[in-house]
Amino acid sequence: MRDVKKEAKKGSLQLSDEAAEGLLTALAEIQATVNQLVRDSKELDVPLRLGNNFVGRTMSDRLREAATSAATPVLQDFGSVLDDLELTVRAARKNFKTTDADAKEQLEKARRRLDDVEGYGGESR
Repeated sequence: MRDVKKEAKKGSLQLSDEAAEGLLTALAEIQATVNQLVRDSKELDVPLRLGNNFVGRTMSDRLREAATSAATPVLQDFGSVLDDLELTVRAARKNFKTTDADAKEQLEKARRRLDDVEGYGGESR
């Protein structure tokens, strides 16, 4: 991910609008699912009824802690990775548009130079 992000920042990673939109749509759906899972993981923070004795309470506490302290941070980290990926896709799409605009400009300049040369361009023969 780090290398892809670096390439996008340098401008060497490019995505067309169609490709970028497809990826951004998929990322938005995944992000929504992750956000829902984070919200749902808060429901895991409830005492389990595994018995009203030392073993039951100990197991309940440990399982509750494992469920809440393990799942939520992992999901939040994954959400951050998705955010980075979204920014990378947006940068790659911008690079594509910039490169496309630059290419059009260079072609237009070349056409104008050819028009200025006798025997080429807009002159009729």
